[in-house]
Amino acid sequence: LQFGHGAVDYVLPQDTAEAPVRRFYDRIRNPYLTDIDLDWVDLKVQDLYPERPPDLYLGQPIVLHGRYTRPGTGELTMRARLGGRPYEQRFAVHLPERHEEGEAIGTLWARARIEDLSARQIVSPSPERIEEITDVALAHRLVSAYTSFVAIEKQIVTDQGESRLVEVPVPIPE
Repeated sequence: LQFGHGAVDYVLPQDTAEAPVRRFYDRIRNPYLTDIDLDWVDLKVQDLYPERPPDLYLGQPIVLHGRYTRPGTGELTMRARLGGRPYEQRFAVHLPERHEEGEAIGTLWARARIEDLSARQIVSPSPERIEEITDVALAHRLVSAYTSFVAIEKQIVTDQGESRLVEVPVPIPE
């Protein structure tokens, strides 16, 4: 379940909205790939979010978050419609046993899972789903609608026993 499929464009006070509006209409008028279906062939991929990739516009990537049950090398077949005609492309995929540089990927998957569960909770509320959101958030140390974290400083330091006011600069938006 996914709401929207929006895109972001920023307009500063001194800019006109003409160019971003034109880009928006060009984008929605010409979907590049539609009805996208992914076949992981022999690779054991599960818990993919979004469950079904949205239509893509020219220059837009497919972004998916998922998990795999065992490492391996295989092929991903993408089937879609390109300009209304059938289209197929194959990709070589390697799912490593462990990838040190990819530690944040688990957190990205958990955020996508929480987002999916939260959208489902809006449509069809259930206590079990709240528990599942909470479990995923706690397991991955993430804040959700049902979890939060508090930082506790165990050491208190004062300047020779005297407290003092410290101004902290805050960036101001343009």
